[in-house]
Amino acid sequence: ENPHQLQQLIRLPGQQYDEESGLYYNRHRYYDPLQGRYITQDPIGLKGGWNLYTYPLSPVNSMDPLGLYEFKSKNIDDIGIFALAMCNGESINENKEYGGLICKKQGEYFPMNPISSNDNDSVDLRNIKCPEGSERVGDYHTHGFYSDDKGNKVTKENDVYDSLNFSSKDLTNSYMNGMGKKEYSSYLGTPNNTYLKYNPKAKGNGVTIIRQGSN
Repeated sequence: ENPHQLQQLIRLPGQQYDEESGLYYNRHRYYDPLQGRYITQDPIGLKGGWNLYTYPLSPVNSMDPLGLYEFKSKNIDDIGIFALAMCNGESINENKEYGGLICKKQGEYFPMNPISSNDNDSVDLRNIKCPEGSERVGDYHTHGFYSDDKGNKVTKENDVYDSLNFSSKDLTNSYMNGMGKKEYSSYLGTPNNTYLKYNPKAKGNGVTIIRQGSN
């Protein structure tokens, strides 16, 4: 029974059910669950694999958030940039924080899908775990847009959260999450679309710019 007519629209990672068509929307194309494949070819061609219509073969351990291809890399910064590119634009438009984990398996890094919370100025990653057989080696999150103390969008000059930088809480959480690990990196997407990296194990303040946005 469903007296409140609640709906669960989330399907495979990165997909949302489209009631009108009966297909799963993946931003760049639609997935047909009856056929177990996308209805159009992969717009990035063979870069996504030899089968132009497939979803990643292991949706538990992999992801295809844009309907393009399963993204893994031996360079963690590539994953940080990719993960932030998935959600920072939406975060800015909605003025809501998004975030997720970065995992590693057999020498390759991959991101988990971004999540958000009802609290627009934070996102809680404490209850998320990397897939079995992989380890957590990083995280990423966004800061939405410039805001006042009530969460309203404001100009850069009136921002009360210092949204262009990691907060002290961000840095502390990253340091704590990295304790006992050989490597750990945190990535931040900001309102001007600059991407920052914090390595709690690096010398100095550990913060570097990995993608420069607008001023």
